[in-house]
Amino acid sequence: MVMAMQEANDTVEVVASLRTNLAGQNMLAAARFSRRVAELEESNRSQEFGSFWEEILHNSIASIMCCSSSLEAYANELFLTEKPYFQSFRLHC
Repeated sequence: MVMAMQEANDTVEVVASLRTNLAGQNMLAAARFSRRVAELEESNRSQEFGSFWEEILHNSIASIMCCSSSLEAYANELFLTEKPYFQSFRLHC
């Protein structure tokens, strides 16, 4: 959290900023969906395609979407961080 304080006579103004990093959380969600797919595949190994197939499909899609969302969030977090990872690239906001 970044806080800046300005004093004017007897009053104080506080401005706060908060950024939540979601790259790690999205990757953990992707891993959870992926493990669920593995569990479903193992428990239905000898079965013909049935109702479990939709759950495998949905969890697979969720895993891929969370993984790609994690990569996008990580790239954004690298550019928005205060540390100079990419000194030659400056955001002009």
